[in-house]
Amino acid sequence: MLADYKLLKFMKFLLTLLLFSLFIKLSFAQDSLFTNLFTLKAEIASRYPWRGFPGVKCPHVLPAFEYYQNGFLAGISGDYTLGDQFYEEIDLYLGYSFKNISFIIADYYIPRNDSLFKGFWGFKNATTNHVFDGTIQITGSEKVPVYLMFSGILFFETIGGKVKNKIAPYLEAGFPISYKGISLKTFCGTSLKEGFYSEKPGIINAGFMAEAPVIISEKIQIPIRLYFVNNFVRHDAYLAASIIIKAL
Repeated sequence: MLADYKLLKFMKFLLTLLLFSLFIKLSFAQDSLFTNLFTLKAEIASRYPWRGFPGVKCPHVLPAFEYYQNGFLAGISGDYTLGDQFYEEIDLYLGYSFKNISFIIADYYIPRNDSLFKGFWGFKNATTNHVFDGTIQITGSEKVPVYLMFSGILFFETIGGKVKNKIAPYLEAGFPISYKGISLKTFCGTSLKEGFYSEKPGIINAGFMAEAPVIISEKIQIPIRLYFVNNFVRHDAYLAASIIIKAL
């Protein structure tokens, strides 16, 4: 238990330190360097389905701030609802890409309306609001642009009065294409184990995402996205639309 607590605290500290140092180190960069290294965007979605989860049934705002250079990625993003149903989330992530292989580790902070669970800096396994995600993705060539992504989420569950570490494996394959300014990605994602994603293993995230940009100016473009997702374990389907405001 103590070792798990120290591991969680170290991972959180490492993520925060790296993000903070990167942002401070480059905060006095020239405008051209800032534009090349940083991305600032916000997505406004009718709902936000993610890996088979339907998302809260009301509009979402998803801001994000990212740094990218020489294959290294660091970012912070959020998810906030605009309707009567409350939901909020803060994500910190680090990644690295080499040729056609990408690695990402992420910390998802999802506060709960329960006094037993601590705030952002709470790391005790039984009361933490954090889950961790490790992802590896392999992408094909330009002629065969398929991708294969595997993720393992570390979360904690109380069973018989004891807190146990759990791993939720997820596997996804997809095929992105582009035609006349329209990007289309078909995908199929599977929960490999019952628990976190679904009550049993199965296909939970199959469908497509289409995107086309609306150009406002040289510095601002607004992509429009449409999601259609099927969750065959829950026997449900979701349709969502969003716009993305991005500073170039």
